[in-house]
Amino acid sequence: MDLVSSTDEGDIDMIFLTTAMICEAKALTRQLGLKRVKEYRQFPIYEGDGYILVVSGIGKTACAAATAFMLTRFGAGPSDLLVNIGLCASTSDRLDRGKTVIANKVIDHDSGRHFFPDMIWKHPFQEVGLETFSTCIEDGGRGITILGECVDMEASGAFEAASFFLAPHQISIIKIIYDYLSPVRPDHALVTDFLVEPCARILVWLKDLPMEVLVEQEALTEEDIGLLEWAVKRMRLTASMAWELKQLATYYRLSGWDLKDLIRPHYVPSCKTKNEGKAVFERLKRGIYPE
Repeated sequence: MDLVSSTDEGDIDMIFLTTAMICEAKALTRQLGLKRVKEYRQFPIYEGDGYILVVSGIGKTACAAATAFMLTRFGAGPSDLLVNIGLCASTSDRLDRGKTVIANKVIDHDSGRHFFPDMIWKHPFQEVGLETFSTCIEDGGRGITILGECVDMEASGAFEAASFFLAPHQISIIKIIYDYLSPVRPDHALVTDFLVEPCARILVWLKDLPMEVLVEQEALTEEDIGLLEWAVKRMRLTASMAWELKQLATYYRLSGWDLKDLIRPHYVPSCKTKNEGKAVFERLKRGIYPE
C-alpha cells in the first residue's frame, strides 16, 4: 500500500520526546547533548538540536499533561514527530529483557479505548500491542485480564494527548522490556545504564529516517465519512466515541478493507439509548480489531 503518493512532503522540523522518569531521560539527554530549559517549572524540559524532551512523571494523566504542555508551548505541527520512550513489562518471557518494542496498538485498560499509530516507516523493532494501566501490575498480572503483549503506565496518555496536535503517523510509542510483571521496582541508579544501548539504537533509527514527514493524510473517502456520520447518529455516540470510531475506521481502511463490509444496517441498528449504542459500538470495535 502506497501511503506517500498523494501527499506533500517536507523536512522534519522537530522530534519531541517524552519519558516518565528522569533516569529514563538521562539515557537520551546525554547522547543527544540536550540541556535543561530552566524557565519551565511545570515539567523538566530539555532542548537541543532538533529535539525537545519532557519528563512527565509516572502515570498516563501526568504523561498526557506533559505531552500537551510541550506540544502547545513549542507549537507542534505537521512536520514534527512525537516519540514516547520508556520501560515496560512483558506478559511473556518470549520477549527478552532489554528488547526494544514498538506499539502497533495502544490499549487504555481503564476506558477500553484502542489507539493505532500509523506504521509508515521501516523499523528494526518488534511490533506489539501495548496496554496502559493506571497502577503497577505485579505478581504476573494474576486475576487481571491483560489484552496487550506488553504493559506500561503512560502510553495511552501520550498518544491521546498528542492526537490533538499530530496525526497518527507522527506518533510513535517505543518501549524497552524491563521485567515480567514482577514486583521488583526499578533501581533508578541502574535504569539509565540499562537504557543506554537501547536508546542508542532508537536514536540511530530516528536519525536514519528519511528526512521527510507526511502531512496529514485523510485515508477515509467522502463515502466513508458519510457512512461514519450515519453510524454515529444511529448509535447515539458521544463526541469521544465518534472520534474513536474514526480512528478505528482509518485503521480498517489503511489495512485494505472496505468499511461497507463492516458498517451495514443490520450491524448498526437504530439505538434508542446511549447504553444500547455503546453495546453496538463495542461489537463494532471487536469487528474492526478482534482480540
